[in-house]
Amino acid sequence: MNYNLFIKAVHEQLIKDGWKITERPDKRIKFAVARDETTTLVTTKRWIAFLNGDGLSDDDIKEVLDLVHRARKDVAMPPLFPITNILVFVFKHANNTDWICKNAKKRDLLATSYTVSWVVDLTRMRLEKHAGLPMISSGESEIEAVLSNSTG
Repeated sequence: MNYNLFIKAVHEQLIKDGWKITERPDKRIKFAVARDETTTLVTTKRWIAFLNGDGLSDDDIKEVLDLVHRARKDVAMPPLFPITNILVFVFKHANNTDWICKNAKKRDLLATSYTVSWVVDLTRMRLEKHAGLPMISSGESEIEAVLSNSTG
């Protein structure tokens, strides 16, 4: 599966599952979606953005991460309305990208704002999620469905 086919398929899957198209704070982001998820008293604002990781330097990745975290931090309304942002870097072949999942994340505890990074490896048809907290599964099933449907 190539990048454009993956983006089209995951876009359709997310919209079908109730995600809404939203703003893209950076031109490198292909598309972004959002939705609110409520558990007991807390409503968490979820936001996922997809971008092509091929050709991005480590500095580019850090720059997009910083920009997204700053732009999206104002959406959080602590303590009952935290926000989690997921940047999904899509690679034709994810080589030495472990550091993205482990280190490309930001948090602002006072604003209850978190930004984490995931990697999609289109050669292996795999999703690699960020390491550590916060534990986020929003969007994971949709991405996994696209990856498994394209291999079968």
